[in-house]
Amino acid sequence: MKQSLIFISLAAMLSGCATNLPKVPEDISSLTDNELCESFGIAYASKDTSSLSIILAEGELRGIEENDTCKMFIELGAQKYYDALDAPSGFQSAIKTLDEIGRMGHGSNHTVEVK
Repeated sequence: MKQSLIFISLAAMLSGCATNLPKVPEDISSLTDNELCESFGIAYASKDTSSLSIILAEGELRGIEENDTCKMFIELGAQKYYDALDAPSGFQSAIKTLDEIGRMGHGSNHTVEVK
């Protein structure tokens, strides 16, 4: 019973192992101008050239000009992508949790008796 609980807990922890990187939405036509600028930042940071060309075409179609607000949202999108890259993955978090569980009850109050 106890072993089954450990395996279930382990499976639940490992199910979130992948790092969730921000992605450009499939349908960019429904995005606001600011969201489109943010998506440009994500596409640029992730080196997604196909999304970049689609976003640029949509921006030209809408007549979005490169202004300070759009630049701010581009930087925000790129930063979201880079922050997600730097975040520890679910696997790293699971290993840390398992390591902490393994150390439970193994404090420094062990005594060694020498005869």
